[in-house]
Amino acid sequence: MDQSELRILYNIASIFIFPSRDEPLGLVGLEAIACGTPVIGSNIGGIPEYINKNNGMLFEVNKSKELAERICSIIEDPNLVQSLTKDIDKRKSDHDISVSAKRLINIYCDM
Repeated sequence: MDQSELRILYNIASIFIFPSRDEPLGLVGLEAIACGTPVIGSNIGGIPEYINKNNGMLFEVNKSKELAERICSIIEDPNLVQSLTKDIDKRKSDHDISVSAKRLINIYCDM
């Protein structure tokens, strides 16, 4: 799918569900968060590096009941999505390329 089409879908979604069984990073989860969409993702690989209580929820791999519980919690409490999205813009800005570049420069300068 074209990136512009994906961006539209991420933006209209209330939540992105990412049930991966094996994932070194998972760009689709990052793309969803970059569009302001919270993610319910598998607790595997690099996914827990960027999904946390401020932008989504994790569930254990192959635990479909746990995934169902996360989804039901969103359905039962629509305010939960709002609470997950309120800080996404700040977290996105923390990972802006200029901010990341400055961090790397500081690391190299400190060495």
